[in-house]
Amino acid sequence: MSLRTTPVIARAGGETADIADVLRNLAFAQRQKALSSQEKKMYEHARNLIVSEIAQINGLPEHEVATKVEEALDRAIPNRHPAAVAIVSETAEA
Repeated sequence: MSLRTTPVIARAGGETADIADVLRNLAFAQRQKALSSQEKKMYEHARNLIVSEIAQINGLPEHEVATKVEEALDRAIPNRHPAAVAIVSETAEA
């Protein structure tokens, strides 16, 4: 996967659907390989934006939303690379 998705986050200007696309694409890439450090940062940034948007709209704690987002990604994209899932678990605990 190339880092062509980076400008999408910058250009999105708060466009949640575009950020969700970046998150989905990176989650799909995790199926195939461990993400590079730059891709991990981009994944986390997109994930955090989506989680905080959903949490704010629904008045829910971010940690609950983060869990639900990861569960949804796992259902949509089975067999993500174990290293990628571990990184997400570590950040959710922090």
